[in-house]
Amino acid sequence: IQSIMTLPLMKGEECYGFAGLDSVARRHLYTDYEQKVLKEIAKIFLLALEGQETALKLHQEEKLSDAALTSLKEGIVAFNGEGKILMMNPAAEEIIGLSLEEAQGRSWEVLGMLRNRDGEPVITGEEILEEGLTLSTGTILERPDGSSLKIQGRITPFSGEGEERLIATFWDQSQETQLREETQAFLDLNPD
Repeated sequence: IQSIMTLPLMKGEECYGFAGLDSVARRHLYTDYEQKVLKEIAKIFLLALEGQETALKLHQEEKLSDAALTSLKEGIVAFNGEGKILMMNPAAEEIIGLSLEEAQGRSWEVLGMLRNRDGEPVITGEEILEEGLTLSTGTILERPDGSSLKIQGRITPFSGEGEERLIATFWDQSQETQLREETQAFLDLNPD
């Protein structure tokens, strides 16, 4: 090597490596323009390295979020502003009785009908986008297969990626209700 010019790839106090130009055949005095070009190339390399680190961190955070959603017993369903299903966790699939593949991209109505404890349909549509909705104790989900469950939860609007979205969180109250009824029956039979 007859001539060499190197620049460190620095981020704060940390050096990621070096970018360099060399001349093997003969001596070369690097011009101001060549030095500027090398500095820009060094910046591009550093941005690429930082982008790779950021992508890795995002991937790790995504895996953690997926693990958390998968482990919840509460059903979680995300909808876009048009009421189309974007994602569901496994608990939602089990409670609703549909897989994400069957429901994704379809209208919220595919999940079934929501009725209050008096059997009246729960209000849906534009009102939910603006205010959200509480699914009070005893809300009945009429599932696509014709069966029904008592559920409780909340549908919450939020803005994301420039559009309105909804997140529904809910849980099956059937086991809680059965346990409460069995406990009350036991207490009624054993008042002391």
